[in-house]
Amino acid sequence: MRLRHTLGAALGALALMVAVPTSAHADNGYLAYKYGDPLFPKKAKNGTYPDNLTMPETVCIEIPEVENKPLQFAWAPSNHTASYLYVFTEEECLGVKTKVEAGQKLGNNIKFKSIYQP
Repeated sequence: MRLRHTLGAALGALALMVAVPTSAHADNGYLAYKYGDPLFPKKAKNGTYPDNLTMPETVCIEIPEVENKPLQFAWAPSNHTASYLYVFTEEECLGVKTKVEAGQKLGNNIKFKSIYQP
């Protein structure tokens, strides 16, 4: 009887280890956006982490194409990750916060300078 319980507990622990990701805040994917001249916009994939949007929970990511440029913004965020994230109208994740759900594409009226994924 003990062997069966021990074996069941071991298999349950193994299944849990396989099912839970190594980091709760890591997420494969990227945030696509536009920037530059509104008539001829350039497209980018979240600048700082081009292949993966993998952020520790306390990190705010600045959009490098508009960083330290007071009158320029990125716009039209398109979330290509498996979880939601936030875009902010100001650097350092300040200003107006907009939630972008997983797989969601927002329009040209959403302007931002930084992103954060909880």
